[in-house]
Amino acid sequence: MPLRSISLALLSTLCVMLPLPTHADALKSVHLSGNATTPVGERPAQLYLYCQPDKNGTIGLELTLRDADGIKGFDFAPFEGPDAPAATKALSHLHASAGSDDIDAQMAASGWYSAEITGGFVFGLNQITGKPGKLVDIVRVLSKPNSRLSWKQQSYVETDVPLDARFSIADATAQHIRETVAACLPAH
Repeated sequence: MPLRSISLALLSTLCVMLPLPTHADALKSVHLSGNATTPVGERPAQLYLYCQPDKNGTIGLELTLRDADGIKGFDFAPFEGPDAPAATKALSHLHASAGSDDIDAQMAASGWYSAEITGGFVFGLNQITGKPGKLVDIVRVLSKPNSRLSWKQQSYVETDVPLDARFSIADATAQHIRETVAACLPAH
């Protein structure tokens, strides 16, 4: 057998033996629509729940409000960017409920202007995949039928009126949330 044939045979054998990459660690997400009470009235709100189950993955929630610059009476600037002064303050109050399950959590949100929604501002919360934590507790409740989420975002400026976003989650959506986050939750 010529040397080239041996090399090709060896290469093809190695290719068969090497594990192929899978999409098991792919980002999974759920998008929800709700409403937010702002200083200038009711606005549509979007909630993005995601799970990145790989070794260094995260589970997270993102609240997006459209036309942030049009919401007078709430200063978004202290939340924006990696060095944002509000990023270390627990100004996000989440309340999740489903049946007799109720949970409250105060957390610090990061913030940025949305690349997907023109003029939208995003408040983001996340934690490492597979670890217990406040965010995991909230997501567990949201994965139950007929759950609700209230996200009250306090401003960094004490005189500002808070934002209050609300989301109702139907049974089918709760099932989708369960499937989406299953790989990111810690084992019981």
